[in-house]
Amino acid sequence: MRADLSSTTRMRFEMMGFTTCDDRMLRTIRPWLRVGPAICGIWMAVGLITDSAATLWVLAPFAALGAVLPVHPVDVPYNFVIRRWTRTPPIPSYGAPRRFSCAMASVWISVTAWALASGAVGLAHVLGSIFMAASAVYATTDFCLGSWIYQSWKFLFRKLLFERGKAGSA
Repeated sequence: MRADLSSTTRMRFEMMGFTTCDDRMLRTIRPWLRVGPAICGIWMAVGLITDSAATLWVLAPFAALGAVLPVHPVDVPYNFVIRRWTRTPPIPSYGAPRRFSCAMASVWISVTAWALASGAVGLAHVLGSIFMAASAVYATTDFCLGSWIYQSWKFLFRKLLFERGKAGSA
């Protein structure tokens, strides 16, 4: 197995907060990190196909737990069972970008469920389709939209604070 990742893939993992992992570890856990977003995207699809707000209300807490626990609940079977069979390293604790992404997903799922429950089926399908697209992008390319938003806002806030500090010292 090659131990190096492309610079783009490395950048995407660092954007998600996996900055202390070497290339070999990231290459090993890479497929397992895609499982959570893939399951969430499929779950969203089931909820939309069946127009079931209840299905989405059940999904929302799982995403929220990904924001508050060290790893997403879907990663637990890998960390405690599968990796022992595969002799691979555990998925490391999530950093702020990935936790933000899970929190954002939880809110997005909840708003989509609310739209379904309130009869705004068209809006729910638009929101759910965006969610499924973002999940599919992550599951196929390692690009996490939520982590990208986190990093973009972090950059913007730092820039605004730096500009304000610069203007205040002049």
